[in-house]
Amino acid sequence: MRLLRSSSVCGRVCSDPYGQIAEILQLSEANTRQMVSRARRHLSAGRRTPVSSSAHRRLLKTFLAAARRRVRASVAT
Repeated sequence: MRLLRSSSVCGRVCSDPYGQIAEILQLSEANTRQMVSRARRHLSAGRRTPVSSSAHRRLLKTFLAAARRRVRASVAT
């Protein structure tokens, strides 16, 4: 479930191409496409499952680290 949320956030918020999302999540591009598709279906269905605060912090920490890497990479080029 955490990968579903991560892939959805990367796809929606950052508008990352699937290859970049795959690199961030350490998945194949095909697997990432499937994860993003599945995440979008879950989100559009309105299914929300509460998560623990520790799980929320882990996801946020992972997302922010990926965002920082992306900013550094774009500044470096």
